[in-house]
Amino acid sequence: MIVKSLGRKSGTASIIRYLLKPEKTIGKDKEPVIVRRNIRGKTEKAYVREFEAVQQLRINRRSNMNVCVHTVLSFNTLDASKVTNQAIRDISAKYMSLKGSGNLYLAVAHFNTGTFHI
Repeated sequence: MIVKSLGRKSGTASIIRYLLKPEKTIGKDKEPVIVRRNIRGKTEKAYVREFEAVQQLRINRRSNMNVCVHTVLSFNTLDASKVTNQAIRDISAKYMSLKGSGNLYLAVAHFNTGTFHI
């Protein structure tokens, strides 16, 4: 597994739209694999609202600050046939718990390339 984290300075709406593109998210069971933590909403608009609301609560603001972090967990092609949707949910939940409990997290599995990534 390879982990890559990218700071994002633009609004969260564009990254959430990218994460939820149907052509990227349709998995083995023909359903998107989405894991949320500390997020109540269940739609793209609700996710954006919640992330933007949290941004408004920031005490320290800079003009060049990261508004979110886009982390990619990439897996080997050989693992793709062995990993179930439940395993993807479990890996996502474990990663979120290791990163900290007080943040908003949205994990979406992408299957549109030869490998899969979260």
